[in-house]
Amino acid sequence: MTIIDLTLPLSQDLPTWPGDPPVELRTYAGPEYRIGTITMGTHSGTHMDAPCHFIQGGASLDMVDLNRCVGRAAVLPLGKLEPGARITRETLLPYQDALQSGGMVLLQTGWSRRIKEDYFTAFPSIEPDCAQWLIDQGISLLGVEQPSLHVQLDTLVHRMFLSAGIIIVEGLTNLDLVPNGGLVAILPLRLMEADGAPVRAVCILED
Repeated sequence: MTIIDLTLPLSQDLPTWPGDPPVELRTYAGPEYRIGTITMGTHSGTHMDAPCHFIQGGASLDMVDLNRCVGRAAVLPLGKLEPGARITRETLLPYQDALQSGGMVLLQTGWSRRIKEDYFTAFPSIEPDCAQWLIDQGISLLGVEQPSLHVQLDTLVHRMFLSAGIIIVEGLTNLDLVPNGGLVAILPLRLMEADGAPVRAVCILED
């Protein structure tokens, strides 16, 4: 068995969404042990969005069914998209046969490689027509390399997916190493009443 890590490393050097708190890791060393503290936003790094992130009265993260966070993923290789790229319904139509109702979909865009550049300002946007098309396919989880879903229409696109009961995972990496149909596990911290949380995302390659 081989594990491919799909998670951005958490460190104080990790860029965060403009206006969000920075990641702070502090260590308190005693004579016989060491203990640390972590301060960060719930949507820093590789993370999962809960419905209540954008929907008033929506479910919190602890209510997400973990059975939906593990499964075979359809990986759509969109290549290395340029800054400002638009992901439309037509962009994904060639991959329709790879999708399964109730399945996980991962969009491989190469955007995680730009985390030190224009990661937060010019990421590829999932257009509303594309969001509706994915909803109509009956997917259960959408995972992306971008830090969010749309540069300008972020609230609208989030609400479309979340109101349809689709789990959103943002900030993934190494999706180019995940085979189509690979076994993927994306598990959030068990934070009660949270609007989101960091995840550890992995692909499990079976021998």
